[in-house]
Amino acid sequence: MKNKKKGISIILLIITIIVIIILAAAVILTITKNNPVGIAKEATFKEDVRIFQDELSLMISKEYTENKGQRDNKINAKGFNSISKYISSFNKKYEGKFQIIEDVLVYCGDNKEEQSFCENLEVPILIIDKYAGDLTKGGEFDGESDETAYKINCIEDSYCNKIPS
Repeated sequence: MKNKKKGISIILLIITIIVIIILAAAVILTITKNNPVGIAKEATFKEDVRIFQDELSLMISKEYTENKGQRDNKINAKGFNSISKYISSFNKKYEGKFQIIEDVLVYCGDNKEEQSFCENLEVPILIIDKYAGDLTKGGEFDGESDETAYKINCIEDSYCNKIPS
């Protein structure tokens, strides 16, 4: 009679344990703050925003220089095509997340993580609030209308009256 061994070998057991340890490490890194993917996303977002701010500042400086210190109109832009006229590196992945209001780059997305990144960079944040009065038009929210009210956090209230439509 042949002696048949049943069960798993020690090598197979060690390989299985190593795979489980690797998967556990990936899950732990994803859950904790030391997530390299999250850190890379934050760094990319912040760098892009800094580049946008620099390009906008250069555009404003160029206008001052060309007009010999006279500049009557401030830049207001909303939407990809309008913003990309002033910020050449602005790309589609940020469409709907930024506006230029009175020469200031303003974040208007609803992603809480990106809002905190913008707060760290001291970028003004446009908060969409359907339950507050419509600050842009001076009206009150009636509770039934689909109109969205706007308020700006982190910058002067005077910007609220200058949001381009």
